[in-house]
Amino acid sequence: MLFFGCRNSNEDYLYKEEWPEYSKILNENFEMINAFSRESSKKVYVQHKMIENSAKINELLINGAFIYVCGDASRMARDVHSALVKILVDERKLSEEVATEMLKNFKVLNRYQEDVW
Repeated sequence: MLFFGCRNSNEDYLYKEEWPEYSKILNENFEMINAFSRESSKKVYVQHKMIENSAKINELLINGAFIYVCGDASRMARDVHSALVKILVDERKLSEEVATEMLKNFKVLNRYQEDVW
């Protein structure tokens, strides 16, 4: 599952033409969910789409999925991390402290990696 976010699908949607091809090749092993923050009156960000897909994300994590976060360090990475904590809290009925510790452990195990700037 790939969450891709940018401001506008016509201006900064990287690899726009390639993603459908990857989807065909990978079939049910690939799902792409886009968040275009400037295409409607209400800004939609990756973390919003993640929350909408909480159950799927939780299931993937249970089954050993890896998390890769790339992009803006000042807001996006922090907001994605907060969304992951919320997903673990809501889906697994954990406290925020336990969910945060779980994500720290994912980092130690290299299951949660960030390439942010």
